[in-house]
Amino acid sequence: GGEVIVAAAGSACFACATGGVRADLRETGSGDVAARTDYGTGRLVAEPGLLADVHQVAAVAAKAALGLLHAPDDDAAAARFAYGILKAGTTYAVFGHEPDYWIFADLMRSTPAQYAYQSLWLSVTSRDDCPVCGEVAGRTDPSAYREPDVDLIRALKDAE
Repeated sequence: GGEVIVAAAGSACFACATGGVRADLRETGSGDVAARTDYGTGRLVAEPGLLADVHQVAAVAAKAALGLLHAPDDDAAAARFAYGILKAGTTYAVFGHEPDYWIFADLMRSTPAQYAYQSLWLSVTSRDDCPVCGEVAGRTDPSAYREPDVDLIRALKDAE
């Protein structure tokens, strides 16, 4: 699967959109975020067909990015797509390519004909204290902002 986050003026930034998602998945055991490796060699296990999945997510991201290069009232399909996302406020898209992946199976269990190549378009909001997109008085230069390293924080906490 994958994610596409559309961050534009008036919408949540990347940090607000993804804040805590992976940490929550690890803590609840809902998502295996560690790469599988071959027992004997330690090499990553190949995933046949992965390129097709990556292309699908990348195509959505590219269409949204190209659409944002247009004026909001442009009739181009890419513009209607991108500005439709912003208008609906659903700027965080999650894509599932694995049949019966837990979040899609749980949320869409009563929807017929669900299998794989699914998407959820979620609404996310900015945090008031966000140094990138929060209250103007508290903002910093976005190029200087670094997402906290959740794994490092947990390792230091566990070492105590």
